[in-house]
Amino acid sequence: MIEREGSWEPVSSRLLEDVQGPDTLLVDFDHTLFGSNSTELFILAARPKWFASIILAVMRDFFPWRFFSIRRWGRARDYITIILIIFLSPWNLLSWRRNAPALFQAHTDHPLAAALMNRPASRTAIVSFGFAPIIRPLLKESFWQNASVICTPWFPKIRSLQDRKLELIKASGSPLDLSTAIFITDSEDDMDVLNAVKTPYLIKPVGALIQADLSRYFPLRYTARAKYGRDHVLDQVLFVDFIIMILATWSGGGDPLVGMLGRSLLFMSFIAVYEIGYFENDMESARFEVRPTLKPDVIQYRDFPLPRHAWAWALVLGFCAAVTLELPDRRNGLNVVDITLTFGKWVAILVLTRMVFSVYNKKPAENRMSLYSILQCTKYLSIPVIVSSSVIGVALLIAQVFTMSATYCTYRTGGNTARFPREKFRLVGFLAITAGIATTESLPALLESASLALIAGMWCLWRVYRHPARTFILRNLRSLLRNQA
Repeated sequence: MIEREGSWEPVSSRLLEDVQGPDTLLVDFDHTLFGSNSTELFILAARPKWFASIILAVMRDFFPWRFFSIRRWGRARDYITIILIIFLSPWNLLSWRRNAPALFQAHTDHPLAAALMNRPASRTAIVSFGFAPIIRPLLKESFWQNASVICTPWFPKIRSLQDRKLELIKASGSPLDLSTAIFITDSEDDMDVLNAVKTPYLIKPVGALIQADLSRYFPLRYTARAKYGRDHVLDQVLFVDFIIMILATWSGGGDPLVGMLGRSLLFMSFIAVYEIGYFENDMESARFEVRPTLKPDVIQYRDFPLPRHAWAWALVLGFCAAVTLELPDRRNGLNVVDITLTFGKWVAILVLTRMVFSVYNKKPAENRMSLYSILQCTKYLSIPVIVSSSVIGVALLIAQVFTMSATYCTYRTGGNTARFPREKFRLVGFLAITAGIATTESLPALLESASLALIAGMWCLWRVYRHPARTFILRNLRSLLRNQA
């Protein structure tokens, strides 16, 4: 019996002798028989790469799996990811079936696989949480193509995606006698099966560990994974930066859906280039810091060519935004000159932002405060250069620039940014700037801007009191659901 987790052992001579015996053998697939991760390799093989990047971003970066309290939600996440790739791009499954046998042969050149080939495949059962449409093509034409395979089928029961491996074996209906079996795995998650068999082996993973996420870029992935975390992306990037951009540039004219799409594309285009600055700050400029604030996840991206991928996304998204923003005038046909000029201005803005961030990163930490304010101006005032903003919108943007600059000054002077009243500072700044504008505008102009000023003010107020408000709403929602149950 395996008594404690973490008790990995190498592929010993005793293990190699045991697998030659008459006992039934159960072997895990990924990183045990197959010296890699089949799911990650399938995702990496998916083409086009940008398509797989979008699916990965939705399913692994931004979908709130933990919110649904699903046990072992990683399996459900990976299953849906694979199914989306297969059904939305079926050519990837055909390509996988064609290339899988050679891929399997390349990743089974290790002592354990060689030893398992000295026993009949009929007395070997492959047990894996992996997916049938991926694993079975790998085994085709191999020594184990006729071996029993217990894995996640094409269309499993939703509940079964939460089962442990012992439950997976029992649900398969396979007549395996675990009390006399050998089980070899690299995963501590298989402790239930390890404790149920006669001879358990928990070995070190075979082959290099891979993650498809680290080879497929999507805007905000580095920010969410390595720089600040998913909570920051949700609370600050989407619920502050994006909302401010929408409020500041919104107008009542044109198609609102087209306008929202165009602004969203500009925002993601800008974020991609801005993220290069984060990456550069972590990888290069940290040497200027006395106490660099680096997360352990940053090291995983050290060899990833993020700048090249980020620029590609930024330019494509920026061009799509330029076309989209021209669509409201499509009755007269798309104006190629206007699209070209808009895209050219946007590229110039991106280049300027990148240059400012690069200079900022090269400065010693103590000399960055003035440049930080300039950087925030490029961040919050760039999109209004392309999409016109109202005077109230400009007031909100300037209030945000002041807020971020004050927060940074607090950080650089040794203050506690957690206690800095950032949301109240923005609210007061916005009200002060708006009041100043009101003294210079005519009554008709004030009435025209009143609705936007009210919405922006209410949003600033919500940000100040969002935590107690959210607690109140969630508490009452849970109480309502409990009463209905």
